[in-house]
Amino acid sequence: MKKLNSYLYYAAFILIVLLRLFYMSKLINFPTYITKLMVLFAIFLLVLKIMLDEHSFKELVLIVLFGLIFIFLYIKDVSYVFLTTYLAFVGIKNVNIKNVIKIDLVLKLFFIIIHCSLFALDYLFYDSAIVNEIFITSKGVVYSLFTNNPNNLPTLVFWMIIDIIFLAKNNKARNFIIYFIIISIFYELTKTRTVLILFFILLILYIIKDKKIVNSIYKYSYFIMFLISILLLKLHDIFPKMFFDINSLLSNRLSYPYNAINNIGVRFMPLLEQKELNMIYIIDNFYLKSLVFYGIIILLLMGIPFLLKKKNTTSKQILICLITAFYLFLEVAPIDVGYAISYLIIGNMIFNKGVRNNE
Repeated sequence: MKKLNSYLYYAAFILIVLLRLFYMSKLINFPTYITKLMVLFAIFLLVLKIMLDEHSFKELVLIVLFGLIFIFLYIKDVSYVFLTTYLAFVGIKNVNIKNVIKIDLVLKLFFIIIHCSLFALDYLFYDSAIVNEIFITSKGVVYSLFTNNPNNLPTLVFWMIIDIIFLAKNNKARNFIIYFIIISIFYELTKTRTVLILFFILLILYIIKDKKIVNSIYKYSYFIMFLISILLLKLHDIFPKMFFDINSLLSNRLSYPYNAINNIGVRFMPLLEQKELNMIYIIDNFYLKSLVFYGIIILLLMGIPFLLKKKNTTSKQILICLITAFYLFLEVAPIDVGYAISYLIIGNMIFNKGVRNNE
């Protein structure tokens, strides 16, 4: 039965990752009904797996309670991502996290190789890339590499590095030199500063990950970064010059949410009609985007896993919790397990005893 449960989970996870990859690719264009069927089948597999698992009464109550909230949000067409991430987070119980991460790594590596290879061939021999894949911005020439956004492939590469760090028995200095070279290549192509900044944060966190203070605060990292986000917004009224200087460094990641909060307001439940407003107010900071679009309820639900009692903790898992909190300050990617493994790692810490699957 455990093997069957694991296979159900692996199949669902493959669908979730493929959905994310399909959405970001310009090479794949499935009809909407196909992607919706994929979402529903992934949800079905995860729900079936969770039902077949054994849970304590306390776990069962929490799973059903939070599950109903996420199902309600999915029915209201907020986003399938919150429901699939929640189900994958809960469903990780009794699943070997290493196998999941290996699947993640293989799918994303295959996707990147295909897109980079086709872009190189197209650029060298057909020249259509000059029209389709090159953008002139204030940062210079930017290549999207046959994806919908130049940020897509660097983001995948960053989380693949997280995958490798988690799987590797030893992460030596030369490994990080290789990671830096890879990140730098994608930065030169896409001019994605976010991933470059986060890599240096990752490097610092990796160096200090065994410090006692890190072990004591990682549980609160999500809410600490939320408070920092709010305090930075408050600078607008107290120290406006400092606000605009920081805003410039963060590529307007403060001015958009500041204007959105003043014009739209803060809400407890999600804003159901988001598409047009999302085009006007481009908010990358997940904490601030939650206040305006996703609602305080989503902000709290996505933060609760950080606070829950963990059955096992390792320095690598703590590192991933920390980098997730930092990443959400700059981008929303970690809320989707198809993009990033962070919530699966946190789920593994909560639901699976021991460290045999982790290091």
